[in-house]
Amino acid sequence: MHYLYYVGLDVSKETFDASLVAFEDANEMAHRKFANSRKGICSCLHWVEKRHGIRLDDVIFCAEDMGSYISEMAVCASDRTLNFNFSLISPLVIKYSMGIARGKTDRVDARRIAEYAITHYRKIALYLPAEKELCQLRTWLIETGVARKIRLQREIRGCIYSTFHAPGGDRVCRNSYENHRTGNEGTDSRRQQHLPELQAADQHQRCRADHGHCDALFDA
Repeated sequence: MHYLYYVGLDVSKETFDASLVAFEDANEMAHRKFANSRKGICSCLHWVEKRHGIRLDDVIFCAEDMGSYISEMAVCASDRTLNFNFSLISPLVIKYSMGIARGKTDRVDARRIAEYAITHYRKIALYLPAEKELCQLRTWLIETGVARKIRLQREIRGCIYSTFHAPGGDRVCRNSYENHRTGNEGTDSRRQQHLPELQAADQHQRCRADHGHCDALFDA
């Protein structure tokens, strides 16, 4: 679908850069950095709509699919009260389409995402909103994996140091491994407790969407 304006979003862990580009001449109209949070995303929408007088129906926000970094945006895009057009693009697709690019900065990357979306606007697909519970579950799974990786790296470094520099290094490594495993089990068990609630909420939403009158099934 053709939009009058495109906003390229270069997303990092804490912030994201937004580059507002007009479809007509592909020139950057404005650039600004926002916090990668719900408040920051709402500020970006306000910046486009109020500061530049652009209707949100006439603009699409495009970002690279950066895994856990875009989780908050995915949740906001699923929120129908915000009502903005959002699309996720594979980073590899953008990289290969641009070739070797110099002058890499967050602002430049944001503009390149917008330029790619303008050039290939026929291929840009709207992000399909997921239920809020599924987005939350996805975020938990990503965070769990990242936390495990960080803890394991720390334990490995500690074991290597202890083995070569501390007396009883092998015993220290075994104890460290047990603490790491026990900590993971505790975190996983707490999150597992929420899974039935999320699954029930998702099933409830699907049933209501399909039939519109299944509340009695859950009350029975």
